[in-house]
Amino acid sequence: MKDNFRIILVFAGIPTPLTDGPLLLATIISQAYTNTRSISAIYRTNLTRLEAKMQETPGADIVAFNAYVQEQINLLAAGGRVCDDLPYYLLRAYKNTNDDRFLTYIESKENEWKDGAITWNRNGSDLMSLADRFYRDAKAQNIWQKVVTIQDHRPGGPAQIGNDDQRSQESSTQKGGKGQQGG
Repeated sequence: MKDNFRIILVFAGIPTPLTDGPLLLATIISQAYTNTRSISAIYRTNLTRLEAKMQETPGADIVAFNAYVQEQINLLAAGGRVCDDLPYYLLRAYKNTNDDRFLTYIESKENEWKDGAITWNRNGSDLMSLADRFYRDAKAQNIWQKVVTIQDHRPGGPAQIGNDDQRSQESSTQKGGKGQQGG
């Protein structure tokens, strides 16, 4: 690369190496990372696929996930672009955390947003801050991604709220067990 911007100037029969400023600048630009429209499209696509990224994030770590999102936002902004519908993609991703409390919280915020009770800026920082605070609090209380239990006032005491697959398996087991006892 050194030879690309050095020229030899012969003055009065004496060769003198000089650095050509414009040629040096052209060489630096040719070697440097340049942000093109295609690169911006990649970052935008990454932001539209946040749902899959959340599923890949170990333990649905909101802090790590938000850091990834912020990096994509910054890279997109470096190319002079923005993702105007980022809150939509964030909401979809946050719903894939497998945490019942967080899902309820995010759905309530989404309903407030849809009703116009709250607004988020288009870079998603408001929504990411809400999710981050909830996550850090849940981790501090050691309740992140734990099964929610409620006190059932019917005979039998506490009941667990699991996912639909667990509940359907439990009810079919209970029905099957009662049917076998009765027959």
